[in-house]
Amino acid sequence: MRLAFVADELTSFIKNHDSTWALMQAGFELGHEIFYSHLSDLSVLGEPHANCIRLDEEFFQHQKSSASSLLEFPALPRTQHLSLESFDKVFMRADPPVDQQYVHACQILSLCKKAQVLNNPRAILEHNEKLSIFNFPDLILPTIVTTDLDEINIFMQAHGTVVVKPLDLMGGQGIFILSAQNFHQFETLSGRAIDKNSIKPLMIQKFLPEVKTNGDKRLIMVNGKLEGALRRIPSQSDFRANIAAGGTYAKYEPSVRDREICSNLSSFLINNGIILAGVDVIGDYLTEINITSPTCLQEINRVNNWQAQDQLEYRVLEAIS
Repeated sequence: MRLAFVADELTSFIKNHDSTWALMQAGFELGHEIFYSHLSDLSVLGEPHANCIRLDEEFFQHQKSSASSLLEFPALPRTQHLSLESFDKVFMRADPPVDQQYVHACQILSLCKKAQVLNNPRAILEHNEKLSIFNFPDLILPTIVTTDLDEINIFMQAHGTVVVKPLDLMGGQGIFILSAQNFHQFETLSGRAIDKNSIKPLMIQKFLPEVKTNGDKRLIMVNGKLEGALRRIPSQSDFRANIAAGGTYAKYEPSVRDREICSNLSSFLINNGIILAGVDVIGDYLTEINITSPTCLQEINRVNNWQAQDQLEYRVLEAIS
């Protein structure tokens, strides 16, 4: 197949961490043609196009021989302006924030008629990774989304300490704990003095103290099926378990409850064209459904000592073949 990957700056990819890099490598090893395009290089000329760089054998061999932890181009790359319809599959793998550039990229990708885009860009636009949990009210913690400080205060009084999350970020960015002790400070800094039209809604969830010791769980689902998992553990100085926020990770065997959550999500993911999803669970509760550029493939492979085509990236490619 001809596979295109629309993503962030390629030379920012960390070799032993980035899931998009794992997918690219697996695709190349399976004999597919691999192309890369930056998020900003999309256009519409009758049909969706992109400025693409073909990642050839020289490129992949260079990454193995280079001591750099980041991807490098062995020579000045040659860009080709190609119709996305010339590809079999197009992977949308740019990281949040889901800002205006991200939205426009998804809108352009949604114009593809022949090439299959993964994950479905319409699903990415319609199903915010945090808001989508409200489709499963029986699986989630007490949670609200609001811009109203009085509503936040009432919720906090009912549930005690809460976690505040922005709706459009990733990797633990912008997440903090809110309690009666720091509510006044939050109220002062929250933006009541700012023009109301510029205030963004926040997700407020009941805080589970066990996250500080037990962390959370990242469950990887491929084509509606639970394929791998790990436990993410926060550092001693933080409550956020995200690896990007300094958390560590460990091998984890999904519980009966984890499997129940994934079973409940399966048809939702399949029906919306979400081939790869990263489901986050704290204790027995669903907290997020990550569909923009789910990560942790390499980490799950590592803790399970999965080799060759047992690895998650090969399972993803098998699911779309």
